Amino acid sequence: MERVLKEMKKVLLLQNNVIIPSQILRETTKKPETLNVTESRQFREHRLLNISDGAYEFFMLLEQQRVDRINLFQLFQQGPGLIEDSIEDVTKNEVLQTKFLNLFCLDDNGDKAMVLELYCEVVNRYFKMGAGQFLRDFRKDYHLQKTFANRKSLMQKKEQANKKKLKVHIPQIEQDTSKGKKLSHLRLQALVAKLNAEGLQNLYQKKELQKTCVTPIM
Repeated sequence: MERVLKEMKKVLLLQNNVIIPSQILRETTKKPETLNVTESRQFREHRLLNISDGAYEFFMLLEQQRVDRINLFQLFQQGPGLIEDSIEDVTKNEVLQTKFLNLFCLDDNGDKAMVLELYCEVVNRYFKMGAGQFLRDFRKDYHLQKTFANRKSLMQKKEQANKKKLKVHIPQIEQDTSKGKKLSHLRLQALVAKLNAEGLQNLYQKKELQKTCVTPIM
């Protein structure tokens, strides 16, 4: 029961200090454009709430902390502990703590302690929510890159296989009975026209190239 009462008091603190009725906020806010964004994303139930300008500024600072700490670079630097370490650091951020405390009109130290507890809960939930979206995006990008790499590898293998089909093998030249090995000569001409010098080097071994040069084909 005590825990329920405590949670209810947290809700009341939010309702009385952070959540502002839309009509009042329209008359007092310095950021009217944000109200239009909220309204445009409302569902029929109109369950999205409007918050004070101070709360809006706090969440903008919190979002910047999330972006700076939960990203690909930091993931490679810190590994699996990234999210928990980020939450721990931000909950100790005195600038953000003060910004959050200033949203509330506090009567006693008991309320202050409760607001600080509420601050830690907000940071924890906000970062885990943002981290979840980041990890989903990361996995999606990883799979897309992996798929692209696989397709590129398959295309390269297919291209290499097609080049091998064009290869004029030395035994074929030696066994060519056409006058002056004209058929082999024409096939080699077509191969040279299709592949550059690097392509020929990748297709033939050095010994094969040397033998091709000395094999009479005219």
